[in-house]
Order: sequence, then C-alpha cells, then structure tokens
Amino acid sequence: KSITVTGMEGEETLFRFSVHRSWYQATASRILYFLLGGFILFAILRLLTLRLRNDNKRLRRLLTESRRELSLRKKEVESGISYAARIQQALLPSEKILADTLGNHFILYKPRETTSGDYYWISRREERLFVVAADCTGHGLPGAFMSLLGMSLLDEVINRLSFHSADKILTEMRKRVITSLKQTGE
Repeated sequence: KSITVTGMEGEETLFRFSVHRSWYQATASRILYFLLGGFILFAILRLLTLRLRNDNKRLRRLLTESRRELSLRKKEVESGISYAARIQQALLPSEKILADTLGNHFILYKPRETTSGDYYWISRREERLFVVAADCTGHGLPGAFMSLLGMSLLDEVINRLSFHSADKILTEMRKRVITSLKQTGE
C-alpha cells in the first residue's frame, strides 16, 4: 500500500520473494571448507614430517661423527695407557737383576688394570739389600703415577741420601710425597 504526500492511498500490491543463504553458508561451500582444512592439515603434517626426517638425518650424521671421534679418542687413550704400562714395566727391576740379587724367588704381579699402583723395587747399598713391595693409592693411571713417584723417591731416599732404617726411609718418603703433591694436610 502506498500513500502520497497529499494523503491519498494507493492500492495494495503484493510481492513474493525468498531469501537464500549466503554463498559461504551453502553446503558446497562447507564441503570446500572441509576439504581445504584437510589439505592445510595434511600440508602441515607433511611439512613437520619432512622437518623431522631432516633432523633425524642430521642427528644420524652427528652421531656417526661423534662415534668416529670417540673411537679415535679411545684409541689414543688406549695407546697412551699401553705406553704408560710399558714405561712402568721398564722401571720395575728386571728378572735378571732379581735372579742375580735374590737367587730363588718368584713374583706375583697381577695388576687389576693395565697400569697399576702396585710395584716392587730392589736396590743394594753397601752391604744392605733393600726390597720393597708397595701398593700406592689408586688403580690405573693415578696409581701408576703414584708408583712412579714412589720408585723415584725410593731411589732418592735410599740411594742418594743413604737412609738405611725402614722408619726413617718411610718418614722421609712421606715428607717428599707431601712436598711433591703440594699437600697442606687439610
């Protein structure tokens, strides 16, 4: 129905119309959204999988390099320990010296590791024979260092300084170990 400015009324007119959903609310659009969301999810998962594979490859390379480096280091350490054992063995009295000095004897030398804190030492000074079987604190390389220090101190205290009694030898060696290792007694 219409009304003019002067107030005249017109005839009633009827219009038929319908309101359709927006294009983005249609079923086809929803299917498209679902497929697009699935594709985006698939792409993200694919990207993350590729990144994970690349990281795994990089980590495998690093692990291989680390194992190779560790193997090299192990060989170096084993070589050093083997060399230290040869040095330590060379400093022990030889079988010939022991046979000439002691006659009938035997030695039971079974270190727990390749190098050891256990050692034996022998020296003749004037008419006296000094025989030492010692066990230093520690096993392996620390024990070997201590045994080398012990043999060196025995040479010094008995052969150079001419100490003869066991108590004086041990007391002097103790003083020299403390000095050599810079110990304060704390």
